[in-house]
Amino acid sequence: MDHFFERLRGQRNMDRQNNIEDSERKEKTRAYLNKIQAQLEENFSLLKDIKEAPKKKEEETLQAIRESTLDVVHNENVKVYRNVQAVVVSETEKVSDSLNKMNERLNKKLNIAVIFSILAFAFAILTFAYTVLLKYGVL
Repeated sequence: MDHFFERLRGQRNMDRQNNIEDSERKEKTRAYLNKIQAQLEENFSLLKDIKEAPKKKEEETLQAIRESTLDVVHNENVKVYRNVQAVVVSETEKVSDSLNKMNERLNKKLNIAVIFSILAFAFAILTFAYTVLLKYGVL
């Protein structure tokens, strides 16, 4: 029963930690979206300039927009990848620690069962020997 409550408390702690991590991810996502929105507004202003510029300049401006947008998106994708990688590593460590603790508890219980089985076997052998000795009149 204690094990159940420990697991329940552990789950609650993990839920609290996940809520904190979720709020941090939401904040990062909001910042990311604000950055993209600013980039889009800049790109729209550049597109407005394209309409007014001569055709040659339009191509240069479009190329500049593509490059700047690709750079921003790439940098943000790298950040997101690193954040996800860090979360996966930390969660893997937590799960591994939890499994190790559970394994230790199971090993202790198994050792107790093995000791009990050995004692029961020894008692059975002694009982058998006593019965045989009584039957043949040795005792």
